[in-house]
Amino acid sequence: MKHTWLLLPLFCCLCVACSDSISLGSDIVTQGDVEVVVEDLEVPVTLIRQDRVISNSSNLSSSLMMVGNLNDEEYGQFSASAYFNATLLTGLPEGIENATLDSAVMILRYDTLGRYGMDRSVHDLELYELVETLEITDGDTLFTTDGFELQPDPIWTGTRTVGHTDSIDIQEYLADTTIRVVPELRIPLDNRRWFDVLTEDDTLDNTLLGERVPGYALLSTSDNNSVIGLNLGFSGQTNNASRIDLFIENDTIKTILRIPLGQDRQNQILHDKAGSAVGGLIDQPGGECLYLQSQGESEIQLDLGFIRDVPAFVINQATLEFTIIEPENTDFGPPPVITAVYNNEEGEELTVIDAVEDFRFGGSIEERNVDGEMVRSYVLDITRHLGWVRDGGAPSDLITIHAVPRASRPQRVKIAGPDHPQFPFRLRVLKTIP
Repeated sequence: MKHTWLLLPLFCCLCVACSDSISLGSDIVTQGDVEVVVEDLEVPVTLIRQDRVISNSSNLSSSLMMVGNLNDEEYGQFSASAYFNATLLTGLPEGIENATLDSAVMILRYDTLGRYGMDRSVHDLELYELVETLEITDGDTLFTTDGFELQPDPIWTGTRTVGHTDSIDIQEYLADTTIRVVPELRIPLDNRRWFDVLTEDDTLDNTLLGERVPGYALLSTSDNNSVIGLNLGFSGQTNNASRIDLFIENDTIKTILRIPLGQDRQNQILHDKAGSAVGGLIDQPGGECLYLQSQGESEIQLDLGFIRDVPAFVINQATLEFTIIEPENTDFGPPPVITAVYNNEEGEELTVIDAVEDFRFGGSIEERNVDGEMVRSYVLDITRHLGWVRDGGAPSDLITIHAVPRASRPQRVKIAGPDHPQFPFRLRVLKTIP
């Protein structure tokens, strides 16, 4: 589709009103009229599988952990498990060797951002200890597919109705009164085991704690199309949102020893696309619909090399426009932002600069009028990158579109592909023809 104006004044206005890249067109103006064209170009596009998404590194460590399972005819199966460790921030209470450990409770704060599917769903939960100490050091990089070895048997199993906004009443240990606390999952632990951990020798530090309690894994075995969101952020304070509370008493003391959870943590996300609509489209070019998911699995790959075969023109602006096909199921919202990446010669993944520098075309959702119908679309500016590819300077002709945030939420969106009858995906270019 092409729209042409042979009006020099209009072009001058465009050069002033738009970003600096527009001025490239004005550089060739010498005299007479200039042809300014807005054209939708077809781009080779393929749905690809991307299952190695970074979930934990020195630059990324989300406090949001998810536990549960989703099953969808279009997107396939999704399974999430949370791994986390315990950290001792204080010394042990004096006289603990002669005290009684009344109870030990693991407290996991709910996080509504991680809830998917029906709230107040019933979950069959299992808590395991790890075989080896969970320790993530600077320089380590974990992917969403990475997990850790579990002990053969769970240390706790239980059925819970999970309400992410339901406060609960508990018995306050020190004041011996009933208080209301924020929504949280409370798991009873073996107090005899924890008493042995605390009193096995005269001193206890985090190295010994890691050897005796290597870490935990929480799983849901329920097939109820529901995911629990947990806040496992580490604050460095004893009253961490998620922690283990040890209730200790003897003739002279009555106290609570709090052991924060989540200084090291990992969310394992596993996908199974067998038999799903997305699975049938992976590695297939074109299509009426495309699927974009965070946390890996389906992403969109574009081959921009075709631009070198297009007759010479000056690229004033180039934007990718993806129209959202609104879902019937509103439990799973679309990613709030998408972005474009490419790989350099070393294989490192880098962001297309245009997609993050230009506020207007930064990949967020915009409302547009298309042939009289209001639709929501993602718009990404790739002006400079397209020119880089055409001039032969880019390390690759390929760019990949992925969701943001990429690893911390199971968001998904169905968008119109290049063969969609009403809103086909295209690359829209504002160009000057010399």
